[in-house]
Amino acid sequence: MNEPRQAHLAYLTNPERGLVVLTLLEVGKPGDEALSFALNRDQLFRLNSETADILRREVQR
Repeated sequence: MNEPRQAHLAYLTNPERGLVVLTLLEVGKPGDEALSFALNRDQLFRLNSETADILRREVQR
């Protein structure tokens, strides 16, 4: 896997029922177009679970 790059922007939207979009923009690329990815239900549940686990570990530190 490549070295992770720093995100300037990262957010989820739900523009219509059944469509969840993850949008990312890399730091230092303000003129570049943001990348958008459609997520399915399973990906969204997994992302939610992993995020909760990471946040819980960070709070316990």
